[in-house]
Amino acid sequence: MSHRITRRNLIAAAGGALMLVPFLSSRKGRADTPTYPKRLLILQSTNGVMPKWWPTGSATSLTLSDQFAPLTPHKNDLVVLKGLSIQAEKDSPRNGAGHTSLPYLLTGSMDAPGPVINDGFTQPLGNSISVDQFVAGKLSPTPIRSLQLSAYFVHGDYYSRALSFNGPAVNGVPNDNPPEIDPYKVFSRLAGFGIGNDGKLAAARARKKSVLDGVSGDLDAMLKKVGADDKAKIQVHLDSVANLEKELSIAAAACSLPAQTSGIGIQPSDHNFDKILKMQIDLAATAFACGLTNVATLMMMGPANDLVCFPFLGPEFKGTVGLAADPSGAEGGSHHSLAHFWGNSPSLTAQKAKVDTFFNAMVAYAIEKLKSIPEGAGTVFDNTMIVFMNNMSDGHGLDDIPTYVAGGSWYLKGGRMLDFKGVPHNGLLTGIANAFGGDVTTFGDAKYGGELSNWRA
Repeated sequence: MSHRITRRNLIAAAGGALMLVPFLSSRKGRADTPTYPKRLLILQSTNGVMPKWWPTGSATSLTLSDQFAPLTPHKNDLVVLKGLSIQAEKDSPRNGAGHTSLPYLLTGSMDAPGPVINDGFTQPLGNSISVDQFVAGKLSPTPIRSLQLSAYFVHGDYYSRALSFNGPAVNGVPNDNPPEIDPYKVFSRLAGFGIGNDGKLAAARARKKSVLDGVSGDLDAMLKKVGADDKAKIQVHLDSVANLEKELSIAAAACSLPAQTSGIGIQPSDHNFDKILKMQIDLAATAFACGLTNVATLMMMGPANDLVCFPFLGPEFKGTVGLAADPSGAEGGSHHSLAHFWGNSPSLTAQKAKVDTFFNAMVAYAIEKLKSIPEGAGTVFDNTMIVFMNNMSDGHGLDDIPTYVAGGSWYLKGGRMLDFKGVPHNGLLTGIANAFGGDVTTFGDAKYGGELSNWRA
């Protein structure tokens, strides 16, 4: 006699354990098709670049410049976007040039007027939701809605303290999400979810696996009682259970906090930006791998960087702060200084090139980190879009802002360079929103147009 299997008697025969299977992994989609969350990582730099920073190419090709050397292994993952402008700031009556562009960078919207500060300057306030928060709202909920990180002292000034905004400003105060500069605090926050070396994560994974083993055993027993048709259906479930156990094992190996070197100073005068940036990238990657968040922004440094120097890049970087770069090139200056005076001497030009290469190296580090984390048949990078944006073109300009995207392969084809001369960067923000299911025609102020043409392929 063949026992026909219904959902009710299958669950009853399996002791109810089968009901647990869909809830055992956040990475589980249909019973036979694992799915993985899409993720967004935005990295912002500042002070623009030299003309020779730009790669060359077309809609079907990409040739990297010397300053893109760290990204050479990932060339086919890149889409370089030339010519974009931060038009909303250009149109604002509070236009203070590139150093005040953070409120516009991820919102694409006209600012609101804020408090008056130095010499009568009215601060621009971010006045609409930023694309990272829009995407966070479209993706499945996670324990942490989004991570906001930095490696630079965050000023109290409203216009320079954040990239991420939840919506319009309220009573002259931006509704923003200032980043956390201290990687040790980020570490502690993630550890609070049971990630680390205390065994909590391993125990949780073991409990999940033991339930799956129980389901597998119950179903296996049923195979002896049913006909060929129902036996085939049950075997599909058993195969799915085995695949899920394998995924849990891989996830458990990837989901662990990175080692934290103690005693790293986080003030600008400590000149540890390279170490802090890597630590913050490691922590963002951990949060992605563990399913704690799917969205992160990293202000690699501030909007001007008067206090940022780069002695870790070579002995020619003397650590001078402010705008007091020696025009003779005998002494290196701050990041802000180099942005204005790099053309005064071959020495300063070489320093500027090193600095711009350094930021590309940090993006390469993020790509490599995500590629090192297995996920299904691929890696976490396969399900991640990384966006690099510089909030000005050179020392102050708002046209031709350095921008490129890495990954997002479900939406983009890499190995390309597209030229959008004079096009508002809202088209990029619209494209990012749509890559994560936004289904929008514009993002930010609608007058600046829709998604970039020909960038999706």
